[in-house]
Amino acid sequence: MEYITGNIDRSETYYPIDLNAAMALFCSHLADIGEILNDKDVKLSFKKQYFALKNHINTLMWKNDFYYDLDKNLNPTGPELLSAYFTLLAKISNEEELEIMISHLKNPKMFATENPFPTIPVKNKKFSKDGNGFYGGVSSILTFITIKAIEASGDIAFAKEATLKHAFFILDAEHLKSKDIPGDFWDVYKPNSEGPSIIWNNVKKTSFTLPRQHFVPALGLIAITLFIEIIIGLDVSMSQKIVCWTLDDYEILGIKNFYLKKNYISLECMKENDEWVIKFQNEKLYYLHLHIIKKHIYTEISLSSGPSKYLLSKIQNNENESFK
Repeated sequence: MEYITGNIDRSETYYPIDLNAAMALFCSHLADIGEILNDKDVKLSFKKQYFALKNHINTLMWKNDFYYDLDKNLNPTGPELLSAYFTLLAKISNEEELEIMISHLKNPKMFATENPFPTIPVKNKKFSKDGNGFYGGVSSILTFITIKAIEASGDIAFAKEATLKHAFFILDAEHLKSKDIPGDFWDVYKPNSEGPSIIWNNVKKTSFTLPRQHFVPALGLIAITLFIEIIIGLDVSMSQKIVCWTLDDYEILGIKNFYLKKNYISLECMKENDEWVIKFQNEKLYYLHLHIIKKHIYTEISLSSGPSKYLLSKIQNNENESFK
């Protein structure tokens, strides 16, 4: 728990919400692996464990419109924690709970700071505008989890907005050296101003120094993974050879030479002669699921090897006409 929520005191916690939700998520993925391997026993075993955890979390840990840690007596303990958004990623919440949890991320009294999202809510009396480690600090790892949870809820526009906001704060912190402050990237940042979270002396100590400087794992999650999966909108299933590309609207966007197991794929959305087109370059057979949200387009295209181009107007009219 110390690694994920830093210096926040969770000494009374016996059943952590993030750990239980993460275990449910792992069980769900292992059940999927069982299905891929055509092993019905593995699939059924982990599905049962997933639904058992899901039921316990929803029954015992959902209190007062949030998911909480529990003590030994199954009583809620500690503050609301951003790490509770593991529940959305694991699809624990029902529709009503999901709506409530997403609304907290847009509420300035909860998690809607300029740099999204602080580890504890703004309304908490221990919240610090300086960060104080994780007592108001914005953890890139937890922000990554939360943005992926938002994506899983279907609010792609909100996920993109949060990704870009946090990325700009990372960039601002790296450029602080121009103000005689060491510029670098960190694991936890201030919630409403540039720079790393400032740790106070009168708080719980951790086995590592906060904030962690030159913290490459956090930078990779934001600058690489989220930009590929949220901003560009790619989701790849290697086992099924499916590339899912979700665009908010017609926009100039794409990626070149994306490596997929001895296969390089390039995808570009662009305007050409007043027509919006999708261009592909592919070395092996893959299938593209193209989703353009605001145009209500969802289509499946078989990507043969070599270059190809599709007119979006043809896709919208279900003609799906391509040409080499």
